[in-house]
Amino acid sequence: MKKFSKLIALVLVLSLVFAFTACGKGGSDDTIKLGILCSLTGNSQTNGGYAQQGAKMAVEEINAAGGINGKQIELVIEDDGGKADTAINAYNKLQSQKVVAIVGPMLSSLALAMDQNVQTGKIPLLIGATSAALTDNIDNPYFHRLRCSDTIMAEVAASYAVSNYGAKKIGIFYCSDDYGSGAMHTITKWCDANGVEYYEAGHNAGDKDLSTQILKVKEENCDVVIMWAHDDECALAARQFYEQGLNLPVISSTTIATPQVYSLCNAEWIEGWNYVTDFIAENPSELVQTFSKNYDEKYGSTPEIYAATYYNGVYAFADAAKRATSLESADLCEALKTINLDTLYGVYTANDKRELAHTAIIGVMKNLVPSYQDQVTMD
Repeated sequence: MKKFSKLIALVLVLSLVFAFTACGKGGSDDTIKLGILCSLTGNSQTNGGYAQQGAKMAVEEINAAGGINGKQIELVIEDDGGKADTAINAYNKLQSQKVVAIVGPMLSSLALAMDQNVQTGKIPLLIGATSAALTDNIDNPYFHRLRCSDTIMAEVAASYAVSNYGAKKIGIFYCSDDYGSGAMHTITKWCDANGVEYYEAGHNAGDKDLSTQILKVKEENCDVVIMWAHDDECALAARQFYEQGLNLPVISSTTIATPQVYSLCNAEWIEGWNYVTDFIAENPSELVQTFSKNYDEKYGSTPEIYAATYYNGVYAFADAAKRATSLESADLCEALKTINLDTLYGVYTANDKRELAHTAIIGVMKNLVPSYQDQVTMD
């Protein structure tokens, strides 16, 4: 009898160990852990707040509709601080908490800094980072891009400068980090191939005066300016363009169309500026209009690109998880290769560089309101 009791006890212990092991990665029997990596502190903390809102809204919708094959998504959120070392630490924390995938980061510099950790950790990441260096300089099988590459966006901007404004010479006003220089190289390559002259005016993130670069663009007699700058420098350039009388058409990256930037500007500084972006709440797409209405009802504000990107990211993860043969990294990555999902950024399909988005929107600023103008889908 004692031997039988010991045998029963052993069986119970082994069962508990097996159950704990089976549930240890990815959540409990009823939940799936999804990591969120965004900037809750630092210079981009406002953007991180939008990112959280978009992710949480998507999770609530998906869970209310039955979740992923009957399981609810459980968000695990970590702060990347907008800095490389903080982002790497945040990734390690998410890994230790057994998330099955991660949405984020949004900043290209952080994704590039995390490359080796991600390759070692083998957790699929759905990133909002757009630098061309993420595909041109590295090959990370766990990076899946939620937004159009700057290669696409910058090429659309250059093409629009010529087709809409008849530009013979383009001034490229860019930040010298990976974000800006990647776009600059795409634009110069396009200009060389199409016989368009250009002048490059670089600046550093954190610069407090851009007047020297602006003066050079004026002296070079450029027809159009294409600007690829971060939030603070974009707003600064807008003011100094106006003050120094640089009365040229401007085509900006998505930066100028975000509320945290255009709210720093006077309307006359940026009136008529064009921009290329993935998302604008005025997009007539039914999906975008429904999302914008629901977001406004929930949070009392108009959604912007961070909210939209993380919202898309959660839905892309859920789609892959529903179709994957398991929640193991290899199976999730395999499912993402065959994604075909209607999103706020058009239809997500994966190319051989794991880029899911292929549609760029062209907009125009009207009295401090980003307005929809056109869209272009690239192969």
